[in-house]
Amino acid sequence: RSSPGVFVRCQPGSPVKSRGKGMNEEIRSLIDSIRRGQYEDPTEKISLLAAALQEHQADNALLIMLLGAPQIPLRLAALEACRQRKDEALSSSLLGLVHDTESRVRTRLCAVLAEAPSPNTVEALKTLTADVDVGVRIEAIKATAGHAAYLDIQRDLLLNDRNWNVR
Repeated sequence: RSSPGVFVRCQPGSPVKSRGKGMNEEIRSLIDSIRRGQYEDPTEKISLLAAALQEHQADNALLIMLLGAPQIPLRLAALEACRQRKDEALSSSLLGLVHDTESRVRTRLCAVLAEAPSPNTVEALKTLTADVDVGVRIEAIKATAGHAAYLDIQRDLLLNDRNWNVR
């Protein structure tokens, strides 16, 4: 049986319809309430949507669509749902968030990338250790802790970063 899709605006003025695996009423309802700003605690809604996406094994097309959504909570939930998923299409979309305008998205991205080490994620985390936002740099350093590939960057930040919390 076919079910109606959910419309999420990925680009201003261009609704995208998704009917991916795991797209059920719970996910549809959560996406819609986030899109409309119908929540008291955004952290709770983000966690609920991320859990539903993971539990129902949302397909890559839906996750990619949510990673590109203009609503920050949708991007954050999709990021959380991408943890430990190893797919080239998802990886490419995740790496594109390195330059996201929202620091909360870049901060969450650090933790997600740390769980899926690859040559591309190493470069992305190196970029994030030089982010203009102190919080992003701190999370990038935490994400790279204990990895030899980041030793030179960590040493440089310890000696030269202007922010004491980064050091």
